[in-house]
Amino acid sequence: MERRTFIQICGATGVATALPLTAALAQSSDDQALDAAEIVRRAQAAMGGDQWLRPTSYHLHGHLLEYPDGPGEPIRHDPYDLWRIHPDTKPDGHLADGQIRVSSFVDGEPRLQIAFDGSETYDVNGPTGEGADSPFWRTSMGFGMFRFALDDGYSLEREPDDHVDGAPVFSVTVIDPSGGRGVFSLRKDDYRMARVAFATPRGFHERRFDNFFTKDGISWVQPGRTRSWLNGVRAYDFIYTDFEVNEYIPIETFRISPGQFD
Repeated sequence: MERRTFIQICGATGVATALPLTAALAQSSDDQALDAAEIVRRAQAAMGGDQWLRPTSYHLHGHLLEYPDGPGEPIRHDPYDLWRIHPDTKPDGHLADGQIRVSSFVDGEPRLQIAFDGSETYDVNGPTGEGADSPFWRTSMGFGMFRFALDDGYSLEREPDDHVDGAPVFSVTVIDPSGGRGVFSLRKDDYRMARVAFATPRGFHERRFDNFFTKDGISWVQPGRTRSWLNGVRAYDFIYTDFEVNEYIPIETFRISPGQFD
């Protein structure tokens, strides 16, 4: 005898209707026809097209909630800023490239201070000697890999469709020229980024994106909230309230001097 799994769907009348689970989760024929490259193209367009794909620079501003080990109130980093001069190529999606600076303060004291000036990594005490490959950069991959996903040397694999926070999504694995992998989930209704997941030296990292916003005259679409998990445990909430794109950022922004915060 055939066994069938059913789920209950309650309508406005409150009457439950049994549907086969396979039917409830089935893809449309249009969904099935899309290959990974087409999904990526649509998602890149939905996030802002050329301006989002190849910015010269950007600056994200907001605050950060850091979740301590075990239960307790999150630690508020305010302000939190990320400055970025974007690279022209990205051969390894899990290393620092271009220039990047992350800065946060807690109760007026420097908390998260790390930067990369194109060759050297810095922390709150100055140069670390780690270059582009450090534990911090290995655990902080964001959208960058997805921006280059259709470039030469990259490959794509379409994964099973899924749901993120209840929204149906396409899932695509992006593989960079070095063999690094990241799984990206794109919302089916508008192709905006819903999730990225990847392995790191510290474990499995997942980020989810929502509360998107933009600004007049700018095609860039910015997630207002990024929630971050490490090994399945809530780690950070990045709350963004403003952004600037393609503005001049001096190279000194990406260098931290010893004693700068003393």
